Amino acid sequence: FQAEDGIRDYKVTGVQTCALPIFIRDLADMGCTVILATHELDEAEKVCDRVVIFDKGRVLVDGNLDDVRRARQAVRLRTARPLDLRAMPDNLAGWLVEDAPGTYSIEDAPQGLIGALAVWLSEHGIDVVELRAGLNSLEDVFKKLTEGDS
Repeated sequence: FQAEDGIRDYKVTGVQTCALPIFIRDLADMGCTVILATHELDEAEKVCDRVVIFDKGRVLVDGNLDDVRRARQAVRLRTARPLDLRAMPDNLAGWLVEDAPGTYSIEDAPQGLIGALAVWLSEHGIDVVELRAGLNSLEDVFKKLTEGDS
């Protein structure tokens, strides 16, 4: 395979999942610009340097993969039983979004919020099943930008 100018449309249906990222990286390493149009966002995260997310003909975001994922850092909280948000102080409850009973997310939490939340949960005997902070996945970003419509 030679890197050359031109546009190619490769059908990758049936290509082994483990081989596709290697194939794409090899093309990029040869100096080819690779445009990957896919719904497999977890796979795209493994090979893309730059991301364009569009929906219904509109570009929603265009940028470096890390910058797109970092734009909204997320905290996920799962508790053994649903929280009574009315019983929590506003400075904590105001940040929690209930995704499902006992499952919550926090977007762009200010410094100290997670520590204060962990202390409050512990003081009130609420068992935490999961407390995870970090970058959103590309799929999380896509769902937020498209409001889960697509």
